[in-house]
Amino acid sequence: MTTTTARMGPTSSLVFEQSQSLTRHLQQCHAAQGRLFQAAAWAELAHRQVAPRFISLVSVAVVLLLACTW
Repeated sequence: MTTTTARMGPTSSLVFEQSQSLTRHLQQCHAAQGRLFQAAAWAELAHRQVAPRFISLVSVAVVLLLACTW
């Protein structure tokens, strides 16, 4: 009687590596939710709201400066 052993082909090893990578990523995410997590979330929210307006302000200022010198 022959024994069957599972061989890890290219697809199996790729799935295993991706699974391990995902596990490490989730562990890092879980560890990152420490005491500064809320502060980082607030800073990201503020940046999302301020950055587009700042770019618009700089664009308008450049256009006005160019219009004044023309």
